Amino acid sequence: MVMTKNVMWHIVIWGFLFFLSGLALYYFGDTKTMIYGLLSFAFYIGIFYVNVLWLIPGGAPVRNMGRLIMGWLGLMIGAGFYSMLLNHIMNMEVFLRDGDIKLELINTFLRNILFTGIFLFIGVTYRYILDRYKNEKIRYQLETEKLKTELDFLKAQVNPHFLFNTLNNIYALAYKGSTNTAECIMKLSDILRYMLYESNAGWVPVSSEIHYLNLLLSLQQMRINGPMMLNFTVSGDVDKYTIAPLILISLVENVVKHGILNDADNPAVIDISIGNDGLRLLTRNKIDHAAKDTDRGIGMINVKRRIELLYPGRHSLVTSTDNIYYTVNLNLQF
Repeated sequence: MVMTKNVMWHIVIWGFLFFLSGLALYYFGDTKTMIYGLLSFAFYIGIFYVNVLWLIPGGAPVRNMGRLIMGWLGLMIGAGFYSMLLNHIMNMEVFLRDGDIKLELINTFLRNILFTGIFLFIGVTYRYILDRYKNEKIRYQLETEKLKTELDFLKAQVNPHFLFNTLNNIYALAYKGSTNTAECIMKLSDILRYMLYESNAGWVPVSSEIHYLNLLLSLQQMRINGPMMLNFTVSGDVDKYTIAPLILISLVENVVKHGILNDADNPAVIDISIGNDGLRLLTRNKIDHAAKDTDRGIGMINVKRRIELLYPGRHSLVTSTDNIYYTVNLNLQF
């Protein structure tokens, strides 16, 4: 399909130039001059393709410059003799000076060497641009594939990290003989279904992330004794925009895992606002120093890298702490 499209563009461009040349030759000359000029033009087009498709080594450096130069010289000399032969066959008397046939032949020969050189230069330029475009396309594809592989790896880390944390919570409930254990397992199943299947679309509605944030928070509520001291607010049209999956969940999980959620005087804050300019997430929680563990930094490092890859130049993520409170301020541009 791509090759067919390229061939079509070549036919269209050369056909248009051929038509303009014929029109100009007919306007300033006669039918015979027009035919002579178009036959010469067709020959130069052939030289262009011999140069581009055969002489110039595409996609690789020139290793045999001698062969290339000899090929160009051969085309120039051949074009000169072709033009003189065409002159003789069609009995053309252009550029004839005082009846000097030798001078006319020399003029014809040199003139066609010049035109051949012009078409060779056009061919070299075209081939350079074409190879440059192909190399850039290959480089872009390789970079895209590399980024996709890295994103898949980072995304794969999200599920085990989240799963280990939640299973620890469910284990604590089961150990205590809590009646909420079965419901927690069901909600965990829903979240994992989202992580494993729905999030594979690449981009999901903001409403989907919000729904699973609520599931995550309800799991946390079952784990702790008493009401959860958390102000969770969402504003804006959550159905209108899409977002890369699992980013918000990772940041909110960081709050519920490492924050103190039973202090009525210092409730945690999760505020999400959506507008035409993008999405803003603000989280603030009092740090539970007793909850420190060796994998604390994995989630934040993971989400930072994913945001960098998915929103290059269209995000800001600022974290701050005074050893009492931990704050995250995320802005994503749609």
